[in-house]
Amino acid sequence: MPSNVIPINSGIRGDVQAMQPLPDWVHELAYQLWAFVHSQNGAKVARALNDGTYTDDGGIVPDDAYEDDALPRVQITSQAVNKWCRSENWVGRWADDVRQAAPAIHGRVASNIASLSLEAEQFLADFLTGRIVPKDGIEAKMLAERAKAAQDILNRAGHQPHTKQKDGSPPPAPQVDHKRSIAGKSMEEKRRMALGIEE
Repeated sequence: MPSNVIPINSGIRGDVQAMQPLPDWVHELAYQLWAFVHSQNGAKVARALNDGTYTDDGGIVPDDAYEDDALPRVQITSQAVNKWCRSENWVGRWADDVRQAAPAIHGRVASNIASLSLEAEQFLADFLTGRIVPKDGIEAKMLAERAKAAQDILNRAGHQPHTKQKDGSPPPAPQVDHKRSIAGKSMEEKRRMALGIEE
C-alpha cells in the first residue's frame, strides 16, 4: 500500500482494519466534501477520497499528511461515509452551516447587484444616446435583451420607481434599508422624504 494512503474502517463487518485509528481531519474533510462539493452524495465523496481527487481549500488536511505535495488518498467506502452522515447528523449540521452563511451570501449578491447597477446605467445611457447602435436585426434583438437585463438589474438594486402594492406588501427589489429608499413609497411618503419630515 502506498505510504500516502490512509486505511480506514470500511464499515464492512469483520474488516481487519476496524481497529485502525482514524485521524480527526478525515471526518471533517469527508463532511465538507459531502456538504459543499459532492451534493450530499456519499459515493462521490468516497470516490474522491479514494482517488485523491479532492481539493483542500479549507486547509483541513494537516501538513504532515501530505507526501511530495500530494493530497493523501483515503481508502473508504460509500457505506462508511453514509454511516457517518447518519450517526453525526450531517444533514442538521449542513442546515446550520447554510443558515450561518446565508447573510454573507445575501450580502455578496446585494453587493454584486449594486456594482452591476452602475454598468447597467452606463449601458442604458449609451444605448439611449446612440453610442451603441445595432448593426443588424440579430444584434438589435441581443441589445434589446441586454437592455431588459439592465433594467432588471436596476429594479433589483432599487433604482427604478415602484408603485406601492395594493395589499401593502413591500416592493420586490431587495433593500438594505427601506428607510431611505423611494422604491415602493407613496407620493406622500416621497414628498415627506424630500422635505425631510420624519414620521
